[in-house]
Amino acid sequence: MHIFSSSNPKIKRLKQLSTKKSLCKKENIFLVEGEKEITFALASNYRLKELYVGGTLPASLKNFTDLVVKLKADLLNSILYRKDGDSLLAIFERKRHNLKDLKPTKDGIYFILESVEKPGNIGAILRTADAIQAEAVILTNSNCDLYSPNAIRSSVGCLFFQKIALTQNEELYQWLQENQIKIFATDLQNSNNYLDENYTSATAFVLGTENSGISDFWKKKAGKRIKIPMLGKNDSLNVSVAAAIFAFEAKRQRINEEPF
Repeated sequence: MHIFSSSNPKIKRLKQLSTKKSLCKKENIFLVEGEKEITFALASNYRLKELYVGGTLPASLKNFTDLVVKLKADLLNSILYRKDGDSLLAIFERKRHNLKDLKPTKDGIYFILESVEKPGNIGAILRTADAIQAEAVILTNSNCDLYSPNAIRSSVGCLFFQKIALTQNEELYQWLQENQIKIFATDLQNSNNYLDENYTSATAFVLGTENSGISDFWKKKAGKRIKIPMLGKNDSLNVSVAAAIFAFEAKRQRINEEPF
């Protein structure tokens, strides 16, 4: 199929999907821009529904010609967020991310993101999780769209192959207890220096929003509270930066057993 007009129904629908995020959630789909991210999604067994091409179809996507919709590059670029990209836009079906599908390990590292609102932060944490081969990233009590374009872009495609679960606090706490995973809640008050703790067994770091931090639920349920000492005037770091600091300390403590 070839499209040349902006009044084409498919183009109108694409514009709606790119601007009305709730519509994507309602239809259980999401948009992906660029060859790299699209191939990552395919490699992780996401179901491709449509592929819009404004230029030459890359060799990596030759097996999906039956799903290709060709259109003028300037027409597609008017919809894309990345104007300097490769004029590729795909529609994929979303996956379910059930907590019960995770298979915990005896020394896994988990990031628990409670009510983290900014997709860019979630994406950055997914990238960090991939860097240290964390066991999973778990979003709890979250209203953020995991498949937001910002989350996909900032994760550089890690969203597609990193283990992820979506859940609520009570269910998650029960799961952590059942699987004997130590809980370290990040908090500024009544907390230990993160460098003074041992993270060599199965460990979960609970991180909250930058404005209000973690809820009272995790302050009460966590085995330990930890913080990163701050020497300047600000009392905290961006949540994705804090996650990276915790991540590499946990990995450093395992370095003799599992070099990386």
